[in-house]
Amino acid sequence: MFKKITFLIFLAVGLWWSSTASAQISVNSSNAYLKQATGSISYTLGQIQQATYVNDGTMLTQGFQQPFLLISSITSLPKLGLEIKAYPNPTMAQLQLVFTKGFQPEAYQVQLYDLFGRLHFQTNLEAAQSKINLSNKASGTYLLRLLSKDQVIQTIKILKTQ
Repeated sequence: MFKKITFLIFLAVGLWWSSTASAQISVNSSNAYLKQATGSISYTLGQIQQATYVNDGTMLTQGFQQPFLLISSITSLPKLGLEIKAYPNPTMAQLQLVFTKGFQPEAYQVQLYDLFGRLHFQTNLEAAQSKINLSNKASGTYLLRLLSKDQVIQTIKILKTQ
């Protein structure tokens, strides 16, 4: 009788310990963590499960790693008198491309390439603020090229999420 009770206690403790010990395990290909006086940042790559929900312009990404960092690309090209912002990046649907300095109507062209070099989108910019619809594109990394007179001025890496 004592052996049965001892076995059941060890079984219950073992089941409880294994369920709590493995609650946040994730198999990742890479990760890093940096902490300084002004803040901290961490990331993981290769997460198995992740979900993103959007409601009324608010985006929540759930997974093993909770991202609280919004990356936007702000580029200043002083030789040309240009300043360009591309946001939000990563994006799920609409990418805003804003010239805050130096925009000339119909002088610029935008091209969107995937990492295999395939052209997905091309248009002339007619306004200093433009929206680029990426909702029909697959998740992944894209390169947004800004051209003037068939010369590449700037290339911006864009991350498209679901």
